[in-house]
Amino acid sequence: MTTTPLLLPERWAMDPGPHAGLVAAYARAISGVGYDAYTTNCLVAAARHFCAWAHLSGRTLDGAGDALLCDFAGHNCQCGGQRRGGPRSRRYLFRAERFTRFLVAEGVLAPTPSDDPYADHVTPYLDWLARHRGLSDITARCHAKGLRQLLPVIGTDPSAWTAAGLRSVILDRRGRESRGALKRTTTVLRSWLRYHSAMGQCDPALVAAVPTIADWKGHHLPRGLRPEEVTGLLAACDPATPTGRRDRAILLLLARLGLRAEDVRTLRFDQIDWARGRITLSGKGRRESRLPLPQEVGDALLVWLEDGRPQVDDPHVFLRYAPPWRPFTESAAISKIVARALDRAGLTNTPSRGAHLLRHSAARAMLEDGASLEAIGTVLRHRSVSTTANYAKVDLDALRGIAQAWPEDRPC
Repeated sequence: MTTTPLLLPERWAMDPGPHAGLVAAYARAISGVGYDAYTTNCLVAAARHFCAWAHLSGRTLDGAGDALLCDFAGHNCQCGGQRRGGPRSRRYLFRAERFTRFLVAEGVLAPTPSDDPYADHVTPYLDWLARHRGLSDITARCHAKGLRQLLPVIGTDPSAWTAAGLRSVILDRRGRESRGALKRTTTVLRSWLRYHSAMGQCDPALVAAVPTIADWKGHHLPRGLRPEEVTGLLAACDPATPTGRRDRAILLLLARLGLRAEDVRTLRFDQIDWARGRITLSGKGRRESRLPLPQEVGDALLVWLEDGRPQVDDPHVFLRYAPPWRPFTESAAISKIVARALDRAGLTNTPSRGAHLLRHSAARAMLEDGASLEAIGTVLRHRSVSTTANYAKVDLDALRGIAQAWPEDRPC
């Protein structure tokens, strides 16, 4: 590829030329997300260099950002300023990439074209899941991941799908996938077939052709922490540090209200009604529920918000405390906070180490306090009473009271 030779600038510092406004906007965007002065200056300097190179080489800031970044990485630098010539380091190119991502978000550059061969098929399906099935973004992403593993096997032509072929796809995975993974695969396949059936592209009867994976629901105890262990877990959060105040508020939401990790990650200010002392949640299937906000939980939230949370214009209650100050991108981050708290509290022999452990602990605490299964199901937002009934097995003392004695051996 032939490029226009670079012209040495007349000024001593790198001049972004007509792109100076973009550099200034970028500087404003990164100035309030927690970076120190040195990091901010490094990021802005890389942005100025990128714009100076584009201006001096006669390039326009349009098209795909990755193509421009690739050319920037390989150019023979004569852009002036304090920077020496020679190749750019990976760290330096990462700073320039941060600027191109900003330009993409601002609509200046086009996003990188997807190299996914199934994007044209998967994207309308995900839109259908959100519009007509009410699935959350994280569930839709899980469906998309499973679907991309199925499409190379079943193909994308609905007219070629047969009941025998779809069954063989599932049966061939036996022994190579766990029962849980196989159940997720069949769930995605049925959803994919329902989508094409709704579009009139395949026979609705094909959904019934997908085999059912045997599962013994409720064969294990939903084990949680004892109340004294939950108390120790909360005490392991250091109230003198911002992260300690944040983690304590998160743990209280999980342990007192039985929230899911995704509920906590996506919690926004407009979901908390401080005047009425309640919190509004959108659970599975986007069903809206309102739960009372206990005094202990509300106090912990206020401590975090008033003396801990960075002053960032973001609607999410909880943010990462390492720069840049942004919301958590995955619910796994909430489970990691629980795991670190378990380590600090010295709780090693626990049934699990994620956020769902405290959901089970909340159900156990309510059951031991005499709450009915109906009340527990309301707090945990279960759609089926059979799901809540699984916690009845946790109350071993009550079960011993109704258990019948084993009959003595009698001679035949």
